[in-house]
Amino acid sequence: MHIGYSINTAGTVTGASWVSGEPDSGIVRAADGTIITFNAPGAGMDGTAGYGINASGVVTGIYVDANTAYHAFLRTASGALTAFSAPGAGTGVYQGTVANNLNVTGAIAGYYIDSSGVNHGFLLTE
Repeated sequence: MHIGYSINTAGTVTGASWVSGEPDSGIVRAADGTIITFNAPGAGMDGTAGYGINASGVVTGIYVDANTAYHAFLRTASGALTAFSAPGAGTGVYQGTVANNLNVTGAIAGYYIDSSGVNHGFLLTE
């Protein structure tokens, strides 16, 4: 099953794919229907999901590691994936960084959960 979370002006969608017995995967679906799946290195069974896509086809989202901690990523249109954490993000169960969206300039908005379980917003700019 595929679910879309965001669409850009070219009609490209990002989201997630669930296949029974396999780690969840992030997806990029082109306007012509072509689907590319991807997984972040270090993702556990809860896997990877693309939450935002900009006009250039750059995707941001999360992956969940085997310890159920959240990690954010930026995936270029060519497929290179870079993980990042917001300063102050916790590393325990249900803690970490969640990247929700990005704009055409590459600024990323999201939130992080610190080691006390408190949510904080962040804006990452270049």
